[in-house]
Amino acid sequence: MPSRASQPGKTAPKFLQDLLRFDPLSAPASRNILIDHPPQYDGKARSGPPLVLDRGSCKHEYYSHIERCNLPRLDESAQQDACWKVAACCRKCRLHLTLSIDYPDTGCIQPCPNRDYPLHHLRHTSTDTDALRVRYDFECSNLACQAHVHVTYEIPVLTKSDIKVLTDPQALTRRYEHVLEAYPDREGVRQATPGDVFFRLKRYVSDSLVEGNARRSFPARNKRFMEAFGTDCDLLLERLGFRKGEDGNGEDQWQLPSPKPVNDPDPLRSMLERLAVELLYLHDEYCASHALPNPSRPSYQDSKVDFARTLSAQNYDKVPGRNLDSTEEDHPCYASLGALGDFSDRLIAFSYERQAACDPIEGPYYFDCLQDLATGRQSEILITKSATLASQNTLSRKDINQAYKALGIEPRFQENVDDEEIIGLYKSRWSDSSTAGQSDLKIALKTVGQARNSRYILDTAADTVETYEQALAWLGADATQADDTIVALYGVDDAPMTKDLARRAVSLIATHRKSDILQSWLATGELTSQTMSLEDACKHLEIPNLDEVAPDMIDLQFDLCREGKPGPTTDKAIAVVRKAMDERQFGQHSTQSWPVGLISHGNTCYLNSLLQYYFTIKPLRELVLEFDKFKYDLATQGPKTERVGNLHRPEYEIESFQSLTNDLRHLFERMIRDRGPAVKPEADLVCRAFLKPTSPEADTKGSQQPNEVDVNMTENESHPAGVAANADDSSTISQTSSTTLQGNAVLTPPVTPKAEKEGELLAPPLPPRRPATPSQQTKTNLEKAEEAARQQQDVAEVMEELLTRLRASIKPLGQDPQGEQLDQLRDIFNMRIVDTLMPEGEQPSTKEDEFTNLMLLPPYEPTDIYSALSRVLDLHPEPEASKPVNVYKTLKSFPPILQISINRIRLGRDGKPVKSVDRIRLEETLYMDRFSDDEAVLARRKQCWEWRRRLRSLQAEKETIQKTETGIDGPSTLDAVSSWLSTISECDTILSEAGIEPINVPETLASDLQQESASQRARLSVIDQEVRELEDNIAKQFSGPEFEKLKYRLHAVFFHRGSTGHGHYWTCIYDIQNNIWRSYNDEKVEQANRLDDILNAETWQQGTPTYAVYVRDDTKEQYVEPLCRDVEEIVDEPMPDAVTSFEPEAGTTAPFDPESVAPSSIKVEGNWDTMEQPVVNW
Repeated sequence: MPSRASQPGKTAPKFLQDLLRFDPLSAPASRNILIDHPPQYDGKARSGPPLVLDRGSCKHEYYSHIERCNLPRLDESAQQDACWKVAACCRKCRLHLTLSIDYPDTGCIQPCPNRDYPLHHLRHTSTDTDALRVRYDFECSNLACQAHVHVTYEIPVLTKSDIKVLTDPQALTRRYEHVLEAYPDREGVRQATPGDVFFRLKRYVSDSLVEGNARRSFPARNKRFMEAFGTDCDLLLERLGFRKGEDGNGEDQWQLPSPKPVNDPDPLRSMLERLAVELLYLHDEYCASHALPNPSRPSYQDSKVDFARTLSAQNYDKVPGRNLDSTEEDHPCYASLGALGDFSDRLIAFSYERQAACDPIEGPYYFDCLQDLATGRQSEILITKSATLASQNTLSRKDINQAYKALGIEPRFQENVDDEEIIGLYKSRWSDSSTAGQSDLKIALKTVGQARNSRYILDTAADTVETYEQALAWLGADATQADDTIVALYGVDDAPMTKDLARRAVSLIATHRKSDILQSWLATGELTSQTMSLEDACKHLEIPNLDEVAPDMIDLQFDLCREGKPGPTTDKAIAVVRKAMDERQFGQHSTQSWPVGLISHGNTCYLNSLLQYYFTIKPLRELVLEFDKFKYDLATQGPKTERVGNLHRPEYEIESFQSLTNDLRHLFERMIRDRGPAVKPEADLVCRAFLKPTSPEADTKGSQQPNEVDVNMTENESHPAGVAANADDSSTISQTSSTTLQGNAVLTPPVTPKAEKEGELLAPPLPPRRPATPSQQTKTNLEKAEEAARQQQDVAEVMEELLTRLRASIKPLGQDPQGEQLDQLRDIFNMRIVDTLMPEGEQPSTKEDEFTNLMLLPPYEPTDIYSALSRVLDLHPEPEASKPVNVYKTLKSFPPILQISINRIRLGRDGKPVKSVDRIRLEETLYMDRFSDDEAVLARRKQCWEWRRRLRSLQAEKETIQKTETGIDGPSTLDAVSSWLSTISECDTILSEAGIEPINVPETLASDLQQESASQRARLSVIDQEVRELEDNIAKQFSGPEFEKLKYRLHAVFFHRGSTGHGHYWTCIYDIQNNIWRSYNDEKVEQANRLDDILNAETWQQGTPTYAVYVRDDTKEQYVEPLCRDVEEIVDEPMPDAVTSFEPEAGTTAPFDPESVAPSSIKVEGNWDTMEQPVVNW
């Protein structure tokens, strides 16, 4: 069973207990105690058959085969690259068990056990079986450990029939008689015993394993050999690696097996080593059963100790007085938590935390288990923890069931009702209830809403946002989340009431927490730091020395503090420490060697990510920086005849788009030259990126079209004489910008030489920038642009539109047959895709089109990038066709930069858009040969389609067998019904004695159901085997160097955290020149140390990938260059002709006073895009 997003596991001691008890030779397919999860227990009965051993299971006695083990030293602890192995064999059934654990060299930051993770918590990831062995793979759920555990069971080398061939008494007698008959003159001939057979074969096998053994053969007529094996064992010996031939004299001889050296992986050597152990056990068993001395008796080493040491499970914290070796069965809740009955209370709490974190879907059931064990143990620790969790609104399954019952819904029908029905039942009961009853109903509705994660139900339960708890519920937050997360969860729609409620919710949270961050954000739209000192913050978080804390471990420390000290003070402290850590981390990089971040305008985090990504595209960046060379000249060339984005672009659009490109050039120049650590894109750039330009005619209509936004802005290329360029520090918000954004009039005082000179001394030289536009319309347009950015969910559409605007602003290089403009930017991303349409009963037809990105479908289950691409490009029904038609796609040309849009929006059960959060695993290297326009490739693709069609059919058949209304798989349901029917005869007897007519069930019905159950289980086994074969075939279909020519390297990934209505974007970009990944999160640019967080993101903290960008490997240096910095140094020496000081003399004009400015000089309305002409009066 592959690992999934919500999957429980078990602690290392529980895993070891199941490992030692599990017998794969007799385990039924439906009850695998090693990898299956136990049925849930509701206090009365289990939800399915218990995971118990089959009656025929061997009670194993494992002993280690030291020569094949690699055990940790007694004082050795786990670390990166550590690999340990235990090889053991059961003395009773001779089943071989090998357990290995390896700690990866990347990602293993803090291996278990440690202070936070006292034990490994292992989750099953995969199973691999064949006729001779079965292998199970597990992984530790601790992201800072990620230890991989591999368990392999191998059947005995010698089967029962093999042993019978070797040791049958009659056969041994015949061999003895044959030797006497063939060689009557030989002395010392005696009949061999089974013990002799085992001992002599063990001697031959041991000699074959010695590399320096020169004697590798012996005569076939050897007396001792003939006594023990004769000629009727020849086939068996040859299967074991022996070879029969002739020596130089023509005499028959036997060659010993010839395994490879010890260091070479060799199946033959492995088999012989296992055979030697088996023969050792068989010989010792024979001697013991016949009371014979055994001089070669081995010294057995119990494997349990070695297994425990290897899994770091030997000295865990136990509850006093509890003995696991007793026959008393543990309470079912222990198994559900992946724990053992002798665990200490703290380990029980740890087990609950891991299960709830790894399997949040079943979190309420695990909370039930925790509460039951706390009550049964009378544990103060567990009772306190349960009470704490309950106070934090952690729900138990009992709470949820009671809430449903309060609303008139039986628990077994929970999944069959939707949110509308629940709210309808709530409202119907509300009017008939007393005041106390209404309060209980509201609590029940809130519980159901929380359990279903339904904003609709929670809003109905809250009615209004009046309290801190209601504010958290309205935003979909909880009390443990930090202030910056509250802002990220802030989302509004078009309804003004919703916007007011959202702001009120944030305001209530800010007041309750006394949060300076949230109060500042409500006032200015910006997140600012706290007033708490760094020293106080470290003291509150119990960090004695911040310099000694590794950046990779700081989040673990934060999580511990949130659990131990939840509340606003902890949030403040975390924000202060995080800011300090960020500043220190940035301080480790020189301004020349680290990119700058982009400060958000409030809801423009996605635009910031997009701009950072475009900056790394070398030809795009160079074109923007040298825009004057590529700019389309409307004055000399007139309107464009070429289409851009399939549309003819009017002159006013081109003018606006050219202004946008100029804005982008100014930003890129600042990103290259500014000292950082961050710069803020101008408001004009945000408006032009998200708002649609309007024609000049639309501007003359005034209030007739209040919804139109004029962004038809052009830029004067130079500043008016006497007006200083805006050289404020771009890493902060200037007072002018702040005032403008708040909609107040901007006063324009005279610019003194002193002020101009101070500006030069206080800030490094920057590229010329336009003064901030003072119009009241600026705020209106900026708000509308932010709203458009917030509501835009189609990532591909935004990227396509921005690229189209850039293309429209430059000179064309020509046009294609459809009239579309050819240019440098189109060549970077453009690909040609051929659709092959296959209508039923008709000949296939094709159509070609060009795209700048591949759009994937929303995932409905965890998948990978190849499968997601195949779902779009391989054969599938065309949903928009008027008649049944299948279609597949082929790439006829491949771009230098391949953009893949990962659509995350799909319709939920209620018909409303929801976000798909299923994982799509990305690959560092992507080979696109499998989608190329090649007949040989197409033939392989078609074979894959057939395999996938068969795979879907098998999976549907398996689901039909396994999925039932009872929640138990089909065969188990049949078994349960059959077991119940078998008791009917007893009921009939009782009924007859009472004078009641018996039920009269057909006698064969119970046995018929048993047969059907066995038939279904057999069919499931066949299905699983065929599914594995098909998946293996599909995986191997495009392996090999001939399918690795079109090689792409992952360059950038866009991430989103939140839901369809709100959230936060950031991007991760690979610096190929410096071989590092960086995370670009608005103003913060940090090194991304965990590659798995990018490739295999699935948790809320890791975010959801929404866009992936790959670059052709053979031209990557030509097309991507993330780091481009040329920081200008501050000029310290004054210019020779500069005025060094300016002090007003007595009687001269006093320093500037805003109240003294004439009203005529205050501009409060007008065209917001027109550059202001200030009035200067000396």
